[in-house]
Amino acid sequence: MKQLLLPIALIAFAACGDQTSKGTEAASTNTVVGAARSKPWVDQATLEALPKDANSISKSGEPVPASGDAYVAMARNLSSDDKQTRITAVRAISLTMAGAKSDYATALDQQIPRYLSTHAREFLGLFNPPNNMGKIELQAWAERLRGGPKSTGLTTEASEILRGMKSVCSDCTQSEIEVLDLFVGMATGRGGKGGKGGLK
Repeated sequence: MKQLLLPIALIAFAACGDQTSKGTEAASTNTVVGAARSKPWVDQATLEALPKDANSISKSGEPVPASGDAYVAMARNLSSDDKQTRITAVRAISLTMAGAKSDYATALDQQIPRYLSTHAREFLGLFNPPNNMGKIELQAWAERLRGGPKSTGLTTEASEILRGMKSVCSDCTQSEIEVLDLFVGMATGRGGKGGKGGLK
């Protein structure tokens, strides 16, 4: 009987250990840093730009809401004179924007319009090779510009920014124009169709 119990105990122990590692894996992908590691456009500079608590998980298993001085400083990097600092900020913000609360949300609402108004082509270029950020990130930026996913329409400021982006893009590459059309469509609620129809 003792010989039979030992293999059963080992099987049960191994099964519990496997569940623990799966739980740890799920928890690590539930963090901003864990999710970031699966995105090919996230480089070491982006990971280092993330505030230290971006890897925290609340008791509910959701990422901790993003707020505080480190997040505000990250948002302010969108207005840096250094192009690489701005690009790193766009990538890091793309990873944390969904959890933006209070002071970070306010900083994003101030900095994103300025960034898109002054660096439209730089932004559009981040969604083309070799950067290859995706539609999910583009949608998040469009929603933020629009005023959130539940917003019913564009503000006058957002319309002006989109119109300005289109005028700056008169000499854009075909792929930048396609990204711009998709971005305008997302921001105006017209799906992938851009154009003046959704602009105020």
